[in-house]
Amino acid sequence: MKMKNILIPDRILNPDIESKIFGKNYKIISPCVLSEKEIDDNVWESADAILAWHDLTYNAELIVKLKSCKVIVRVGVGVDNVDLEATQKQNIIVCNVPDYGTNDVADHSIALMLSLARGLEKYNYEAKYNEKWEWDVAGELRRLTGSTMGIMGLGRIGTATALRAKAFGMNIIFYDPYLPDGKDKSLMVTRCESLHELLELSDVVSIHTPLTYETKSMANKEFFNK
Repeated sequence: MKMKNILIPDRILNPDIESKIFGKNYKIISPCVLSEKEIDDNVWESADAILAWHDLTYNAELIVKLKSCKVIVRVGVGVDNVDLEATQKQNIIVCNVPDYGTNDVADHSIALMLSLARGLEKYNYEAKYNEKWEWDVAGELRRLTGSTMGIMGLGRIGTATALRAKAFGMNIIFYDPYLPDGKDKSLMVTRCESLHELLELSDVVSIHTPLTYETKSMANKEFFNK
């Protein structure tokens, strides 16, 4: 069997785990760079597959160099750093890891909401640097119980976030035009028919959409005015 080249351009310096998984018939190349220009063209041309993190941009100019590549796997959820039209023309399959970070991102979203809702940053600052604690130093705080969280994108992470927010007694509404009917009933959440409707009803908005041509700049001036 001819040895195959697996290129991991960024993030991984010592691919011990990857080498063990692929085995002796695969050569793992992991330069761990921050720019695609740091890798010679002959390395790009010889790669049979690429495990791509998020530091590099796989645009059309780079894709044409991938003479041997059959597949690019994004080590993560988003594929916004890969030109999908260019890879399609080059007959390169693009995959992702759809359940990567589901619980971690949902946890982090709730942590940020709690920090803002309960004024934790302000309380911490005053206690640490001014050595005082006053109950009203963080201003008027909003009770989460009975308030409404609006979720944009009720996929894996959006759903995980919704379930956590429900545990705080929050009402959950969502906007996701690609979600089939019935998912809202199974989760006991409420669908909004438009983004504007969600923004007008929400006390908290949590965004869990992929970055695409459709969603880029969605949070614009009109969005925040709502």
